[in-house]
Amino acid sequence: MSEAIRPAIATMPEVDAIARQMTGRAHDFSPSTHTARVTETDMPGIQAMDRACCGQERNAQLTRWITAPDAIALASHSQDGTLTGFAVAHPDADRYWIGPVSADDGDIASNLLRDLSAALAGKTIQMLVPEPNQVSLLIATELALSESGPSAPIPEQALADLPWEKIFALTPMELD
Repeated sequence: MSEAIRPAIATMPEVDAIARQMTGRAHDFSPSTHTARVTETDMPGIQAMDRACCGQERNAQLTRWITAPDAIALASHSQDGTLTGFAVAHPDADRYWIGPVSADDGDIASNLLRDLSAALAGKTIQMLVPEPNQVSLLIATELALSESGPSAPIPEQALADLPWEKIFALTPMELD
C-alpha cells in the first residue's frame, strides 16, 4: 500500500455492509520480492488461512481455482517461512476474477495484488471488494479499479463471525 493513501484510512466514513464489484485493467507494477507462485507445500497453510477467513472448508474449490489453466496464485511468507497471505486470479471468459485474497495485513495484501496485476498486465481484472475491510477499498483504488456492477450484500451472520481485517477480496460463492 502506498504511503500516499495511508492517511485516508483514518478518515474513511462508515460504510454499508456490501461487497463492491470493481473492474479495471491490470497494470505492470514492479514486482515485489515478498511473493512467490503457490507451490504444493503452500496448500495446507492456504487451506487453513482460507478456512479461518471464510468460516468453512472449501479445499476442493481452492484447489480447482489455483490449478485451473491460466490461473495465477501467489503466496507471501514471513522470514521464518510462515504463510502470511495468498491471492488467486482465475480466468473467467474475457477477464480474470481476483479472489480470494487473504493476508495478515494491508501491506501484504497490497504486495500480492500488485504482483497479480503485474502478471496480468493489460488484461481486465475484476474483484469483489468487501467494505468491512476499508483498506481493501484503498488498495483497489490504488490498482485503478472502479465500480463496475451491482454491489452484493454481505450476509449479517458473516459480518459478525469473519476476520474482515484479513479479507481483501471475495469470491462470488462467499456471498451466498
